[in-house]
Amino acid sequence: MCGRYVLKANTQKLAETFQADIGGLPAEIEAYNVAPGSYMPIVTLSGKTHRTLTLSRWGLVPHWAKDEKRAYSMINARSESLVEKPSFRNAFYQRRCIVPANGFYEWKATGGAGRKTADAGTGKQPYYIHPSSDAWMAMAGLYEHWKTPDGTTLQTFTIITTSATSQLSPLHDRMPALLTPAEIEIWMDPLAKEPDRLLEVLHPFRADTLVIDAVSKEVNNSRNQGTHLIQPSTLF
Repeated sequence: MCGRYVLKANTQKLAETFQADIGGLPAEIEAYNVAPGSYMPIVTLSGKTHRTLTLSRWGLVPHWAKDEKRAYSMINARSESLVEKPSFRNAFYQRRCIVPANGFYEWKATGGAGRKTADAGTGKQPYYIHPSSDAWMAMAGLYEHWKTPDGTTLQTFTIITTSATSQLSPLHDRMPALLTPAEIEIWMDPLAKEPDRLLEVLHPFRADTLVIDAVSKEVNNSRNQGTHLIQPSTLF
């Protein structure tokens, strides 16, 4: 799964990397503990080739939903069920997106029960998973537009997950579906409608390109922010 991630970026450079226009985003983004419900930039496609960076709320609300209650249970979408599930099927064919990130967090049980709170991972050791280079990750996602009761449009997104690599499986059996530059072109191709071709790019990422660092348990509280959260820690 992917329940928290990191994005630190100059928006102009981010847009250039993903060949997208900037849709009213701030010049700099620093989010070291992105939690569900956060508004974050995603790369969407308007028309046949026009990519745009737009703010979207994490937690998918299907266009046919009566309310927003589904959002927090739909922060992730399993790649294996995209075609079958009504919540994802339409977006899979028509509203695919990229969710940029520097890395994501995962947790491992440490033996202590910990105090139960609404924050994911409380009482567990967090790990920061990120590329071995400075490149941004391109997490595959889907997005939707939902009409609020007052008539405004809410754009929401979900991050697609796939089976974890052997390197990551001791932490969790799922991981975000990460796309290579060539796979981005397939995923963001509006003419790509064949399920097998699209699903083929949603595979576990090469393990040798990712680094796993134990980090501060301050990550466990989603209100905590700051660059210190992603620094390797020996404090277990």
